[in-house]
Amino acid sequence: MAVVELKELSDFLKSPERGRIMGLDVGSKTVGVALSDKTFLIATPLSVLKREKFQPLLKSLTELIKENDAVALVVGLPIEMSGGEGAKCQSIRQFVENLLEFIDIPVVFWDERLS
Repeated sequence: MAVVELKELSDFLKSPERGRIMGLDVGSKTVGVALSDKTFLIATPLSVLKREKFQPLLKSLTELIKENDAVALVVGLPIEMSGGEGAKCQSIRQFVENLLEFIDIPVVFWDERLS
């Protein structure tokens, strides 16, 4: 699928085939994974994956997506307080671009400022 806006994701989630939303906190060494409940109200930590090589990480993520019936990803984006995007944002956007070559669910970036 593709990177979508929050409104598009909201419309997508109204479909009868509701699963769960998976959250990713992409760091330089690890990727934190959280999972929503079926009502999309609460997210709980699920796993922390090592970010060494892309292929093993991709395998772990795709397995988690399938096992947990994830229908969308929300990926944290560390936007600077000024509103600019630094090197970390660029790295995360590139990671998601690579990931989207192998998965077919929508992705939304989430502004992590003040969180």
